[in-house]
Amino acid sequence: MRKRLFTMPGIVFLTIFLGIYLVSCMINLKYGIIGNIKSFIWLLLQFFLLYTVDDTVEDSYYKREAVLLMRLYSILIFITSLIALIMAVLHIEQVSEGLGGTIIRGVYAGRLYGEYTDPNYGAMFAVIAIFFSSYLWQHSSYLPSRFFFSVNVLVQCTYCFLSGSRTAILSLLICMVMGLALWVYKRFVRGNALRQRYWRIFISVILAAFIIGILFFLYRACLAHVEDTLAVDVEEAADHYIGRDLSTADFTSGRFKIWFSGMEVWKTTPFFGTSPRNLLPYAKAVLPDTYIATQNYVAMHNVFLDLLVETGVLGLLSMLGFIGYMAVWIFKRWGKTAYEDFPFSLCIAVTVTAIGISACFLTEILFINSVGAFFFWSCLGYLVHFSKEKQRQ
Repeated sequence: MRKRLFTMPGIVFLTIFLGIYLVSCMINLKYGIIGNIKSFIWLLLQFFLLYTVDDTVEDSYYKREAVLLMRLYSILIFITSLIALIMAVLHIEQVSEGLGGTIIRGVYAGRLYGEYTDPNYGAMFAVIAIFFSSYLWQHSSYLPSRFFFSVNVLVQCTYCFLSGSRTAILSLLICMVMGLALWVYKRFVRGNALRQRYWRIFISVILAAFIIGILFFLYRACLAHVEDTLAVDVEEAADHYIGRDLSTADFTSGRFKIWFSGMEVWKTTPFFGTSPRNLLPYAKAVLPDTYIATQNYVAMHNVFLDLLVETGVLGLLSMLGFIGYMAVWIFKRWGKTAYEDFPFSLCIAVTVTAIGISACFLTEILFINSVGAFFFWSCLGYLVHFSKEKQRQ
C-alpha cells in the first residue's frame, strides 16, 4: 500500500478532497449520515484500490489485467445490447411498477431501453464497449475473435443510436475525432514520416470518412425504425421516469432547471456544501420551494455542479486541482509511448475521456458505484502506470 499510495500522481489532491468530504458530512450531520458513509466507502475503493497501481510491477501485468476486463465486459454488454435490439425488432414495450418505482423494458416513447433502467447509462455502456472491442479487434489474431469484436461494434453503435441518448452520441463522436487525430499525429507527424507517407494519410482519412458515413446511415436507419414504432402519448410518458422531460421543449431535458435550482441551494452553503447524500434533505429543509426539493432530485446530473453544491467551493477546487495536475502529468509523458504500444494507451485514454464527458450530463464518476465510475478510475490508473513505465524505458 505504501508503494501504491505515495507514488501515484495527484494522490494529495484526492486526500484533501476526502478531508473536505468528511468536514461537509459533519456539518450536515443532522440531515443524514448513512448515505454519506456508503458514498465515502465507494470513494475510498475508487481512489485507493482502482486508481492506485503498484509502481514496481511491469506494465505487461496491468495490460493483461486490462485486456481480461475488456474481454469480459465486451461479452456481457454484447449479450444485453443484443437482447435490447431483439426487443426493438419485435416492438416489445413493457411498463410496470416495482419496489423501486416504474420499470420500463424494451422500446418506450421513441427510445430503446432494452433491459437497462436508464437508456442514457445503457448507451454509455455501449460506448465503452465500442472502444474496448475496437482495441481487441486489433489485439486479436484469432479470426473468430476479430469477427465477434467487429460485430460487437456494430451492435453497440446500433443500441447507442436507438437509445436516443445525446450524451452517449456526443461522447462517442468527440472521442472518435480525438482518437483519429491522435493516431494520425502519432503514426505520421511525430514519427517524421509525413512527407514519405502522404498516401497512407490519404487512405486513413478516406477510411475514417467511410466509417463515419456507415455510422451516419446506421443512425438514420435506427431513427427511422424508432419513428415507425407505435407512439406513446407524451402526457402518459411524462408520468414515468424515462430520463427525459417529454412534456416541455427544453433541449436540455430539464437539466437547466436542476442546475439553476442547485445554484440556489449552493448559495446557502458555499464552502462545504450540503454533503453528497444530503442534497435533497437539505433542500427540503432550507429551500422547500426549489425545483430540486419539489421534484425530489438527489443529484445535479453534472459532476462539477455535484462537487460545487454537495462539497462546496473547497471540494470543487480540490478536484479541479486533481484534473489539471493529471492532464499535465499524462500529456508530458504520453508522447514518449512507442507506436506499437500506442493503441492500448489510446483505448484507455478515450475511455476515460468519454466517461468524463458523460459526467457533465449524468450522475457519474464520484459519489456513485457504477460501471462508468469503475472503468474511469481503473483506466486512469492503467494510463498512469503505462505512462510511468514508458518514461523509465
